[in-house]
Amino acid sequence: MFRLRAELAELRAQNAELRLTCQLLGERTEALVERDQRRAAENAALRERNRLLSEEVAKLRRRVDQNPRNSHRPPSSEGYAKPAPRSRRERTDRQPGGQPGHPGATLGQVATPAERVRHRPEVCAGCGAALAEASVVSTEHRQVFDLPEIALRVVEHALEHRRCGCGRVTMADPPAGVTAPAQYGPGVRALATYLLAGQHLPLARTGELLAELIGAPVSQGSLAGWYADAAAALEPVLVVVTTGLAGAEVIGADETGIRLDGGRTPDPKAAARGRGTTTTGRPNRATVARRGGRSPRSFRTRRSGGRPRSGRCRNPLYSGSGNPDLE
Repeated sequence: MFRLRAELAELRAQNAELRLTCQLLGERTEALVERDQRRAAENAALRERNRLLSEEVAKLRRRVDQNPRNSHRPPSSEGYAKPAPRSRRERTDRQPGGQPGHPGATLGQVATPAERVRHRPEVCAGCGAALAEASVVSTEHRQVFDLPEIALRVVEHALEHRRCGCGRVTMADPPAGVTAPAQYGPGVRALATYLLAGQHLPLARTGELLAELIGAPVSQGSLAGWYADAAAALEPVLVVVTTGLAGAEVIGADETGIRLDGGRTPDPKAAARGRGTTTTGRPNRATVARRGGRSPRSFRTRRSGGRPRSGRCRNPLYSGSGNPDLE
């Protein structure tokens, strides 16, 4: 009996020890599960952050790789880093330079130069003797084409006042166009108008060019006035060109939007036939439609596939065309 009680007590002690061990293992398991869950949540957060950072890196890389050839960025954004231009021409068997049959544009000598300068050798290149009395055996001619000194030429017109025997004083008639005590002549006005209309220089740069090259500090107001006077003088020529275009059965026409007057976008209308061309600017059809108006007759053209036709077309101004599609 005593031995059984001892074994029972020993078993009870082992049972208590096992229960404690199970309790400790359970608590440790719960801690491990909680740690695994916390690490799983942190892992998910890190994966999401990694995904966002990867997208941001890809976006920044695409932005860095942008250039004027694969994006809307202007050519000036490349600075000095843009690559050297590469020719798109295919290789051929032809040698570089002018091809056979090409007329060429080589500068040649003229028969009557404006000035002749004679150069004489002083001493012999062989023995060093003086050549002042030596005979000339041949002459080699070399011509230099250059600009003369550019300067204003001032012409003074003295208008005499003479008194007649009757007592009346009469002044001489001034030349045509001479109306002020000091003014620029037609040559300066023509050059300024050419720079404005032909070379498309702004008023300020035209004034700077005239002041620096010929010493004529012309104001922008005078330049604008000369430009308007030239346009008024060409009005008869415009009438002749417009009349010729109106009488042509077929003309070449085009319209391209440009910006004028600080952002407005009129459509220049260009019409050409032979040597006659006119260009006019009017509000485009979209502007007219937004304002609730109707496009002028000269603006309305038949559309094909949603786009206006361009190129050669029948002239709506031609009286014998009879083309209702252009009205």
